[in-house]
Amino acid sequence: LPPFRHHDFSVKRRYIDFFPLYKHLEGEYPGVIVPPPPPKDAIGTSITKLKSGGENSSFIERRAQALDRFMHRIAAHPVLHGDPILRNFVESSDKIQPPKSSGNSLLSALKLGSFVETDEWFDQKVKEIDLLETQLKKLHGATEGLVNRRKELSTSVMSFVESFSTLSNAEDVQALSK
Repeated sequence: LPPFRHHDFSVKRRYIDFFPLYKHLEGEYPGVIVPPPPPKDAIGTSITKLKSGGENSSFIERRAQALDRFMHRIAAHPVLHGDPILRNFVESSDKIQPPKSSGNSLLSALKLGSFVETDEWFDQKVKEIDLLETQLKKLHGATEGLVNRRKELSTSVMSFVESFSTLSNAEDVQALSK
């Protein structure tokens, strides 16, 4: 690879050293998909700390292979492989602290974090849906009121029917017919 001085490298790094590199590349190259570092295996780490030496070397070997694959993916990336921080990370055993963004780039001037894209058609549809939701809530309330009134009416009708049935079963009273 052209930006590197040597073809093969051997630098000892801890697992936590790879995250500042990842964050630097992610921040420096917005819009570029930066391959993520392998996930931390908390259980494997705890077991490795509890056990001695070579008892859990398979975990360490798997992690080393995953980190090696991560570095190969970044080194093979057409945009990322030329980054000077990446080159120092690979070629030097010193801890690399990614520099803070200088603010000179156009993207940092735009403050992409606060950029909001507006879509008039989408905004109009959201307003229409909100209006329909309000109307449906009113319709639901009116329907509930109607149902409650119908229940009250049916209760009143049942009471009237019972009273009328009782009246129809009453004896003929001669005094009332005159």
